[in-house]
Amino acid sequence: MRLLFFFLFCGALGAQAPTPLADGSVPLARGHAPGEQHHHLVLENSYVRAYNVIVPARESTLLHRHDEDYAYVAIGPADVLNAVLDKPEIHVQLKDGDVRFARGGFSHVARNLSDVSFHNVTIALLRPQGAVRNLCEKIVEGPLGDCDTKLDVKDRPGIGPIGYKARGWFETEEVRADLATLDGGSSHSDSASPLDRLLVVLAEGELEVMSPSKPAPKLHGSDVLWLSAGLAFTFTNSARGPSRFLLLSFKDSAASKSATNPWSGRLALLPFRPEQSSEYFFDAFISPLPIVSAGTHNRTQLP
Repeated sequence: MRLLFFFLFCGALGAQAPTPLADGSVPLARGHAPGEQHHHLVLENSYVRAYNVIVPARESTLLHRHDEDYAYVAIGPADVLNAVLDKPEIHVQLKDGDVRFARGGFSHVARNLSDVSFHNVTIALLRPQGAVRNLCEKIVEGPLGDCDTKLDVKDRPGIGPIGYKARGWFETEEVRADLATLDGGSSHSDSASPLDRLLVVLAEGELEVMSPSKPAPKLHGSDVLWLSAGLAFTFTNSARGPSRFLLLSFKDSAASKSATNPWSGRLALLPFRPEQSSEYFFDAFISPLPIVSAGTHNRTQLP
């Protein structure tokens, strides 16, 4: 009986292991299919797959493949060696909140050189992105673009102006990335956006998001939330210090199209908790998705 249980257990482990690809790498998780073990799939729809990536101190990911273009945001500082297959290794250092864009179509290993865990949220962009241009920050080669800043601040006696500020970081033909800061003890009401958006809370962040007839989930660092087009939201930071979060807006998701979008009108809150089982992630949001093959890779990309 013990021998039978051992073989059944080994078979179950084998069934959960990702199948290596032709170059020896493993894919990232999608749908019910498992993937590279440090990339935890937390949200999936027809626009994105979002992964909470955690690599313990002095450890490495498996050799894994990025098929689609993607963006990622650092959750805390990072010191990483990026080893792209058949390319020279690149040493990359990141600050909390650094946002990057990378072209897909490559395989690599990320080695954590730090004595603390390397943590980021990686967002695979499932639709063709086209050209990329900088806004307020230099994300790719090329000049800075229009640096528009959205402000919603109020003067507090004895404190000064506090409130909400958002700056554009980069945009593609399909996505715009903004980094927002909400001061402690303040709120910001967003008018109904014509676009679907993905929200990612940065390290040390604490945020409540409310919309009409919807609950107010409390988000913390690395939590993600899908904000459907056509809904108004109020962001509240009850903490003492500021909370920062990334907002990705999807340009071809105008409200007129959202009626045919199976995710329209739904909040998708999928915080990653290490103690939760994989079934929690995969059973929450599953839909058939296209695979978009992208062009040349950017050697400074990370998981």
